[in-house]
Amino acid sequence: MNPFDEYTPNFSSLIEATGLHRTLKDFAELLEYISGRIFSTPTFESHLKGRILYCHGIDASIYSLRGIEQLCSIGDIVDAAMLVRKIRDNLFLDLFLISCSQDWDKTDLKMPNLDELLSDSDLLVNMLNEFTFVQSKYEVNNKYKIAVNKWREGKLTNNQDKHTKRDFFGFDKYLNYLKNDKVYEECCAKYLKKHFDTLDVFLNDFAHSNSPNNLNNYAYTVSNKLPELYKQLNQAIITLKYLFIISMYLINSVYFQTEDYEDCLEFTHNNPEGLQYNVIYDILEIFDVIKSKDINLFNYLLEHNKKCMKMRFEDYEKDQ
Repeated sequence: MNPFDEYTPNFSSLIEATGLHRTLKDFAELLEYISGRIFSTPTFESHLKGRILYCHGIDASIYSLRGIEQLCSIGDIVDAAMLVRKIRDNLFLDLFLISCSQDWDKTDLKMPNLDELLSDSDLLVNMLNEFTFVQSKYEVNNKYKIAVNKWREGKLTNNQDKHTKRDFFGFDKYLNYLKNDKVYEECCAKYLKKHFDTLDVFLNDFAHSNSPNNLNNYAYTVSNKLPELYKQLNQAIITLKYLFIISMYLINSVYFQTEDYEDCLEFTHNNPEGLQYNVIYDILEIFDVIKSKDINLFNYLLEHNKKCMKMRFEDYEKDQ
């Protein structure tokens, strides 16, 4: 008998009932928006290579979230959980790349008077050239930027450079790099570690086949456990979403910005002071949930609002 001819039931109703469909859809739409913001606010990842930051992991995760729903529609919880692990790794790879792209030589360059700079194009070009030279020199000697360049150029495939791959790439490596930021390290230690650990235990049970149920899709034969499995998967994805959003907030919350600022510049040609701090409604909802579940974490995040983004609903009520 051809196993691909075997009848497989459809569990779409269970996906809806457990909230999994909504969770996947909302997360995918949020990632799509963030990806667009990264694209529309370009930053140099490499001055040496003249390369702009691009986050492949976020875009790949959007398709993986769709794949999870397809797998769950045939009851394949095992492979769906494996995809969640892949999404986690891809998203934190991008956070590593974003954070690394913000690490540059902080040497003070001689900054001429702004009016003088704007009136003298040669002075501006010279300043930019000097800045690029300093950053290119820094990049040549920075081990993380060297590793990123190797990854971008495909030099880690087929085990070509196993030492670089081992030392710099992998979820634990990304997390350790992000913890070089003292605020992020403290946030993890005080508030996030338990959530990272809970998610890790759930995903590792499937990755390492820690029981027969984690190896084969026994949900077919043990149907009374199926709703609970879908609920656990749904919660794992929600946890990952919140860990990713909190991490990105602490690294660069500008990517939560609405399009109001650019729209005002483009269509009214006014100076839209304050609009650059607006964030999208989905992010406000996430922070509102954080506030209701862990007020201490919420207050900690507000205390370390590096970009001064407006992260509370009441911040917008004041503007009305």
